Amino acid sequence: MSRKYKIGMIVNLLPDKKNRGGVAYQVYTFAQMLAQEFEITVFTRNQTNLSHNFKNTTVKIPRFLSSIRFCSILLFPLLVRFQGLGKFDIVHAHGDDYLFFFVRKPIIRTFYGTALGEMRTATSIKRKAHQFFRYFTEYMSGFHARINVGISHSTKKYLPFINRIIPCGIDLGKFKPGNEKSKNPSILFVGTIKGRKRGWLLVEIFNKIIKPKIPNAELWIVSSEEVEGEGIRWFGRIPNERLIELNQKAWVFCLPSKYEGFGVPYIEAMACGTTVVASPNSGAKEVLCNGKYGFIVGDKLLGKVLINLLKSRRLRDKYTQEGLERVKEFNWSNIIEKYIKLYSVILEKVQQR
Repeated sequence: MSRKYKIGMIVNLLPDKKNRGGVAYQVYTFAQMLAQEFEITVFTRNQTNLSHNFKNTTVKIPRFLSSIRFCSILLFPLLVRFQGLGKFDIVHAHGDDYLFFFVRKPIIRTFYGTALGEMRTATSIKRKAHQFFRYFTEYMSGFHARINVGISHSTKKYLPFINRIIPCGIDLGKFKPGNEKSKNPSILFVGTIKGRKRGWLLVEIFNKIIKPKIPNAELWIVSSEEVEGEGIRWFGRIPNERLIELNQKAWVFCLPSKYEGFGVPYIEAMACGTTVVASPNSGAKEVLCNGKYGFIVGDKLLGKVLINLLKSRRLRDKYTQEGLERVKEFNWSNIIEKYIKLYSVILEKVQQR
């Protein structure tokens, strides 16, 4: 390419040192790596305090409205819409672009799962109504975009207009096996205690089933919600370096989530040489290939499977090796290459006009 093309990215938030986020951290890493080839500007509601080589432009929402979630959902895409997007060669939206009417630049939209999947697992009427509205906005986003990318085939089932599948990425230079596992048998959980991640279920199974069978077992919880109990270690929100360390030392990683569009925590654990146990959600089935690279278990058998894994190093080692092979497909270099090819196709068409 004769010049650095300009890419404008949109995401609600970028991560900071205390909160690495899910989509936020994916977009941050993505922008960091793409900035070597393109001139990247990321429009967000915050300024990241992580080192970055892209431009981070803050879209400010009036303080008295930003505290009202629905107002933020409406205002952010509207305010981004008037940020001079015409100066970019491509606009790449990672959410909140459903009001991008009459944007004349080609838009790529990446969907990190879908609101309908979350709506089906929501437990409150308010949450269901919120996700239903978000699902409506996803269809509006798909209407504006030149190319719609889904992070998994299961995402495409909910959003049939998706015409490319490019999974999430992982830095295998950072997420890699450590030198040793913890002294005591350990299970790592990363997510929320309430809601679809169902940390509460794992805590209950640990207390009632696992602890009586394996008295020295430990449950490590990385969550904003504090949890206490015998054998339970709560870490709160932690920086990426600490998360990698926990993934390396844990004997087993367990996320009994009801819904995952993809499941980045699964590949992070596998990359660190830790066996994965998941509930039967669409993301887990795709990432783990229906159980080939990890365990997909119903609620009634979850405790039994975790006990068997903690007692059998041979079984853990088998799935550790399987997982290390699987995650090579999600190396960021592979993901970036796919997006660069996508950008090149669009830029070539634009130049031909």
